[in-house]
Amino acid sequence: MQQRVHARLTNDGALMTRWFTPADALFWGTAGSSIEQTLGAARKTFMGDLLPKNATGTGNKIRSDAQVHMLVLGDVDDQTGGTSGQQFLTYFNNVDNLGTCSRRW
Repeated sequence: MQQRVHARLTNDGALMTRWFTPADALFWGTAGSSIEQTLGAARKTFMGDLLPKNATGTGNKIRSDAQVHMLVLGDVDDQTGGTSGQQFLTYFNNVDNLGTCSRRW
């Protein structure tokens, strides 16, 4: 069975707050698969939605001059199949393959 992994993107603080409010209809909740793929979802979001960068940020892409702060939440170790911790570390150290995105731990 293929797992569906969802990542949500927003620049709206009020919307993000709703995701973490249990009484709200948009609350993420605890339903769904028990397979945690938080890092895989984050990588998929960068690769499929946010990159390549462009000068204006059109098309929901990262602006060339923008800083990106990624918040990855999970309550257990990542269980994304086929990718080691070292592979994730390498990817998130250089998400755009241009050396312009770097991580700070």
